Amino acid sequence: MIGSEVTLPKFLLGWLPALMASAVVDAGGAYPPPIVLELSGIEIPVIRCLLGALGIFAARPLARKKEEALPLWQFLLVTAVMLLMVEIWIVESRPGWLLTFAVAIGLGFSGFSLIELLGDQLKELVKAAFDTLKQSISRLTGKKDGD
Repeated sequence: MIGSEVTLPKFLLGWLPALMASAVVDAGGAYPPPIVLELSGIEIPVIRCLLGALGIFAARPLARKKEEALPLWQFLLVTAVMLLMVEIWIVESRPGWLLTFAVAIGLGFSGFSLIELLGDQLKELVKAAFDTLKQSISRLTGKKDGD
């Protein structure tokens, strides 16, 4: 009915059975067992890492237009940094396949903006640390900023 108000009891009546059914369903081996490569005691999920690399490399050509001011070697360096970031994230957090691919595409497309943002924040942090150090030295020596 168009325009009818959905009350909480009506909403729960429709969604609680579906929620309960989906919560108790066990995949029971629906997925193949993960392929894991162990290097120096670190377990590397091979398929997830491949999906992450594929996502980065699939999105980078689209990002090239946005980052055209960069020379090719810097573009490739940014790509390598993003690839390293996504692979470390995959090994550490073991996300699902879809999340792995989606995050890798997002990072591949807008990772340069993320790196710029982190660089700006790091610059501000270092500047604030030096300003604090300078003020502390000024207080200890009894000199003012202009001295």
